[in-house]
Amino acid sequence: MALLHERRAEFAEEHSPWFRQNRIWLLGEAGQREEALAYAGTLPPDMYGLTVSKV
Repeated sequence: MALLHERRAEFAEEHSPWFRQNRIWLLGEAGQREEALAYAGTLPPDMYGLTVSKV
């Protein structure tokens, strides 16, 4: 996690899909599942080509 936090904002923006996906994964692996879910909730719903429908 420290490695991701140390990255410049430009790096995060340039590599946004990689950065976001790895941040969610690393948070989960570190046992910070609530933080991972909260962060995932801030991302656009179609970010990974998936859509959610609540019927």
